[in-house]
Amino acid sequence: MSVHFEDLNEKVQIEIASLPYMAGIYVANADDVEGDQDDEKEQQAIIQNLKKAREKYQGSVFIPAAIDRTLTMQNHWPQWREASFHVAKTCGGTVAQILDVFGEDEAKNYKTMVLDLARNTAAAANELAGFEDFDEGTQEKGFFEKIKERISGPAAGSHRAPSPDNDPSNISPAEQAAVDDLNKAMKIDGKKQ
Repeated sequence: MSVHFEDLNEKVQIEIASLPYMAGIYVANADDVEGDQDDEKEQQAIIQNLKKAREKYQGSVFIPAAIDRTLTMQNHWPQWREASFHVAKTCGGTVAQILDVFGEDEAKNYKTMVLDLARNTAAAANELAGFEDFDEGTQEKGFFEKIKERISGPAAGSHRAPSPDNDPSNISPAEQAAVDDLNKAMKIDGKKQ
């Protein structure tokens, strides 16, 4: 008899459903800028990436149901936002429960989904865009913008430039450190995945 997400007790379901949202906010807040504009981008990125993850992990025995629960509990997101400051301390326990109930492959997939969502949420805020410096009165790109363009430019042979949203070069060192903290905390079999 296989276990399904709906078979878990309510508290565990909420822990599993809240972690992707809290991880996204935790990483995005590692290098947050003042104002609501980036917060709105982060919210939209979370919704968008949750929907993409639901499709990507359709074969999982629990991830699509957990994501559906995350999306239907948006009225809890303000509370989860406040709790996100401690997510690096609590996420390991959530992944351990998934490992115990659903097995190693499902735990690894869940962890990957959470980390991808966190990175994509941070990248969507594009807080590094403020470092685009322009020479006096001209539209010439400045030093930081040229570096960003070089790092994130199209791959050799590719005819498509990367999307400005979810661009890996939009993740600051502080945000990457937050992703690394989450990765270390979500150990599976005592190893970083």
